[in-house]
Amino acid sequence: MAPDEDLSQLTDEEYLIHRAKEQQLVDPCAAKCWMITAQALFPKNFGIQFEVYQIEKAAKNVKEAAKCLGVLLREFSLEPVLWREVDSIMTALRHTTPDPASSFLTCLFNMLPKDVQLSMVVSAAERSQDTMTRCRLMLLLTTTFPETTAHHGLQLVESLLAAEKHCTSPLNPYRRMLVCDLLPRLLQTQGLEVRPKTLHNLLSRAIEFYITYVTTSPKLLQGTLENESKMEDPWQQLFTVVQLIGWNLGWDLVKGFQSTSNREVILQRIQNLIEGGARLGGPKGEGGEDVREVLYTTLTIFLHALMDYTKRLYPDFNSEGSSGGSGTGAPVMTLVEAFVYPDTEADDPVMAKRSRPSLDDDPTIPIITGSRPTPPGPTPTTTPTVGGAVVGGLGGVGGPGGGIAAAGGLSQALTTAIKCWDILKSYDQLRTGLEKHRT
Repeated sequence: MAPDEDLSQLTDEEYLIHRAKEQQLVDPCAAKCWMITAQALFPKNFGIQFEVYQIEKAAKNVKEAAKCLGVLLREFSLEPVLWREVDSIMTALRHTTPDPASSFLTCLFNMLPKDVQLSMVVSAAERSQDTMTRCRLMLLLTTTFPETTAHHGLQLVESLLAAEKHCTSPLNPYRRMLVCDLLPRLLQTQGLEVRPKTLHNLLSRAIEFYITYVTTSPKLLQGTLENESKMEDPWQQLFTVVQLIGWNLGWDLVKGFQSTSNREVILQRIQNLIEGGARLGGPKGEGGEDVREVLYTTLTIFLHALMDYTKRLYPDFNSEGSSGGSGTGAPVMTLVEAFVYPDTEADDPVMAKRSRPSLDDDPTIPIITGSRPTPPGPTPTTTPTVGGAVVGGLGGVGGPGGGIAAAGGLSQALTTAIKCWDILKSYDQLRTGLEKHRT
């Protein structure tokens, strides 16, 4: 605008704002005086009140800016310009690595009264037209205002389940938010009331997500999840979800799920429960909670043991650059075992010299024989093989590329997986539940 050329066409409110902006760079105190005058003359004018807020924000006066923002939210809640500013604040709150601008907005938000903060986030979520943004804001409610978790958390569960219907794979950002971010917080809420059927559904989705995640190569994972950062210890995260859902359902078997190292202890408890007369068959057991408790806990232990076995036998399984888990394109063979020690003493001096003190103590521990392609380069002398297969008892199993894997753990993983599978296939109700998971 040319000097004083069109000032006569400005309203009184616009003139005062113009003078304040004019002085802002050369004399901030004079600019503030102009705005104080404008506020006094036109207390109900949004443009003036918003400009006062902008001046305080530019001056990094967090306390005064928060006070002005509170007035704007109370008096001018329908102004689109105001909600664009609120959206900027909401974006800043979700930043994991905030910059100076977002840090200031976060501080500004924290200076607001709690009721204003809550109202702001709720309104921002309700006004959002983007499904993922709305879900993020509802998740923010549960983390910022724990007292609202039971109410808003259950609403978010419904929103995420509805949004996921348009996704073709369990590996999608809605499922990840549900099982990784929301459930661990929601399921620890005091006084939470959720139908058992809903909890069973959530547990099924959690198992499906984590199993798909750990069996998908890093290369294929790229682009499937919104947050592509590597998930830390997905098995422990799954065990935690199983434990929390089990607590809400009153399951005794989940007491050991605080650590994946308790796998065999949990299996023993499952066996004790079955031997103690758990209702797994017949009219009383049909659809009963005993069936679901044994089904979900045994299935989780089985899948963990099976993956543990596979990773021990094929350490490069599912790693970056591997093909089909073997690194050579050959098919991976798992759960191939021999309970009878192979008769190789006459043909293989290496195997003839191997001692098996553990079998003298416990003859039920199997000898593991799994097909594995020979890795490129010279075969390590420490790797016992029979007919191109890797063989292991409790003494040692050769790993690809050299080194000895702990065969005790390999045998234990295989034995645990077999025992779990026997349980799952021994009762009609468990078999029915297992078939539902397959489909």
